[in-house]
Amino acid sequence: MKYKIGQKVFIKRANGELDHKPKGSYYYGGSFRDLPLGSKGTINEIVNENMIGLRVEKQNYGYRWYVHPSELPTPEEINLHERKEQEKINSQLKSILLADEPIVKMSITRQKSFDPKFNAREEFVVWIREEFPELKKYSKNKRKYSDLINRKKEVMEGAKKAYEHALKTTDSCVRVDFIESFKELNKRMGNFANGLDEFVTFIEYVSANLINKKDRHYGTTLARRIK
Repeated sequence: MKYKIGQKVFIKRANGELDHKPKGSYYYGGSFRDLPLGSKGTINEIVNENMIGLRVEKQNYGYRWYVHPSELPTPEEINLHERKEQEKINSQLKSILLADEPIVKMSITRQKSFDPKFNAREEFVVWIREEFPELKKYSKNKRKYSDLINRKKEVMEGAKKAYEHALKTTDSCVRVDFIESFKELNKRMGNFANGLDEFVTFIEYVSANLINKKDRHYGTTLARRIK
């Protein structure tokens, strides 16, 4: 085959026997001990059709090494070698990427829809606190609560049910406060977590069954029945 200056090759075999040298010797001298098989180099000189000069990559074997063309790989062998080298690189790269990739544990969170049975106002509070346990934290730091934002429409439908229930079961100042609190919630869409937390906290404050406190707010029908 024809070789050319600058071509990268590797030592495939030792053919010193062609020149009556001992087995394991190279055609132009030296042996495996001097230059192991597989050593890589670049052709920097073509003396004649039987003598090629290499610049060896690992210079501890000598900066220049002369070889017989039969000691170099054929085009098919070069292609096969390059494919194997590329596969090895791809495998190493994949291992590195997998090692650097964080292990993400997937957890399945079952979402419970709001389906009030008796007291929509108080059931809404319980539902919110269970479905969005970090609401207060996001309310304080005024950051967007992704889990909440993704269910904003559902939450607002629930808030409306709670509000409508409150209008039917409260009177005096509490009803007025509910109206104002719900209006404020609708104004706080930009800071939804904070607005919702304040709305829910207000319901907790006026609902006898939600907070264990001595000074209950007796503006609700339920509270008056208890009294």
